[in-house]
Amino acid sequence: MLNKLVAILFVLFPFAIEAQEKQLRGIVITDELKVENVTVTNTTTNISTVTGSNGSFTIEAKVKDVLTFQGDIFKPLIIVLKPSDFAEEALVVRLEPAATMLNEVVVTGLTGNLAVDSKKIKTPQINTWFNAAEINKDVLTNSNIGANWIAGVSMLFKKPKKPKRATEYTQSVKSQRRFSEIVKDSYPEEFFTETLKLRVSLIGAFLAFCDDRADRKLLQENYGMELIEFLKTQSAEFLKLNPDAK
Repeated sequence: MLNKLVAILFVLFPFAIEAQEKQLRGIVITDELKVENVTVTNTTTNISTVTGSNGSFTIEAKVKDVLTFQGDIFKPLIIVLKPSDFAEEALVVRLEPAATMLNEVVVTGLTGNLAVDSKKIKTPQINTWFNAAEINKDVLTNSNIGANWIAGVSMLFKKPKKPKRATEYTQSVKSQRRFSEIVKDSYPEEFFTETLKLRVSLIGAFLAFCDDRADRKLLQENYGMELIEFLKTQSAEFLKLNPDAK
């Protein structure tokens, strides 16, 4: 009887250790930018901290907890903790700089008509440098050549079509992708299986379930936490409607 009890304790001991909260030490790195004041959040326990001046942080966590890393100038990152993350002296996390959309620049003082605007540009008089008669003595005169030259000049002064603004182009490209596609590319598979409790084979069905319910503003970088809460709520409803999805 004693031997059986010892065997049971031996089997259960690793699971008990894994379930305990530990002080996880880590450091956030990047190629060039400073990594201080990056917010590190354990979304499993809703505990947050920020990185120090050298990117170091400490947070209570356990295996399978989900950590998010967010900063104003970095792309958000989500990781699911593994036992190996606690074996190292410090968990090393690399962040990538976020692409920044520059504000639109409006140029004033121009009409958009090249013929009108070109007259406002001051140009130096250089005709005194040359003898026009000497330069043109060997030039053939032809009415067709003159007509073609005039037509070519008139083409130069046609009002150009206004290009699409950068914001319009970005929105049109982003709107071509479905909500489900963007979310699937943004999170690792472990996020769906460990945090949302979904079977791998049903991740696609769950994301399609979210497509008609999601507000696309959740895809913006500053809505990272709201997007995670939305996915948690939808997964609970999806599992309630589909008990076999677990």
